[in-house]
Amino acid sequence: MPPSPSDPPPDVRQPPAPPVWATTLSAAPAPHDNAPAEPLLPSRLQPIVALIAAAGLAGMAIWFAAAGGLTGGLVAERDTPSHPSDSNPAGYRVDINTARRVELLQLPRIGPALADRIIERRTTVGPYAAIDDLLAVPGIGEITLAEIRPFLQPLPTATTPPAGPSTDDLRTGQ
Repeated sequence: MPPSPSDPPPDVRQPPAPPVWATTLSAAPAPHDNAPAEPLLPSRLQPIVALIAAAGLAGMAIWFAAAGGLTGGLVAERDTPSHPSDSNPAGYRVDINTARRVELLQLPRIGPALADRIIERRTTVGPYAAIDDLLAVPGIGEITLAEIRPFLQPLPTATTPPAGPSTDDLRTGQ
C-alpha cells in the first residue's frame, strides 16, 4: 500500500523518550536544610533599618565632601621638606660620639661599610668635636652630611669623652 501523506517518511526518526528519572522530578524546588524558618529581620523593621543605613551613608558622603575629599584635601602631599626638621618628623636623633653600629644604620644613606668607617675613625682619632668632622670619614660628603644632619644630636662643647660603649657591632655582639 502506498504511504499516506500524513505518514512521516521512513528515514525521519522520533526523538528518544526522556529517561524515567526526568519524568518523576517535581517542578517546585525542594526545601533546603539551611533555609531560615523566619526572616532574619521582621518585615516591619526592614524599612527602619534601610532608613538608618541610608542616613549613615548620606552622613559619610557629607563629611567626605566637607573634609575636602572631592578636592584632594584629605591627602597632604609634600615634594620637599620646607623646614629642616620636616625631614625627621619622628624626632629620631643619634649622638655620633656614642652611637652604635645599629643606630648609625638607621640614618639615611648610611650603610654597613660607612657605619663601620664612622666608628673606626671615632675609635682611632677620638670623639668628633663637631658634626662637620664627619666630612673626614671616607664616603661622607656634603650631600650625605646634609641628609643626616637632622638626625644628629648637637655635640656638647665640653671636651670630656662620652661614657658607654661606642663600637657595638652586630657581628660580634660587643
